[in-house]
Amino acid sequence: SVRERANALASATPPASAPPRWAQPLTPGARLIATIRISVVVRRLEEVSVKVARLVGALGGLTRVGQLAGAAAGVKKGLDVFIRRLRDKHP
Repeated sequence: SVRERANALASATPPASAPPRWAQPLTPGARLIATIRISVVVRRLEEVSVKVARLVGALGGLTRVGQLAGAAAGVKKGLDVFIRRLRDKHP
């Protein structure tokens, strides 16, 4: 009967489907292509990290130069004031 067929279809287990494509094992050619792509990305990241390291080093150097320039300007200003006061007291 129709009811028996409907019950049989409802209780039947679904057919086993293939795993999604991303979960299937790679062929040797696909594995090689994936390895090459990953190596290109890693190489590019290395280049970028080297550039960032150089930039940070340069900025650190500029900061040190700026600190030294500020200190030199402060010392010069202090000497100017000292000499001016010395001249004012001893004309």
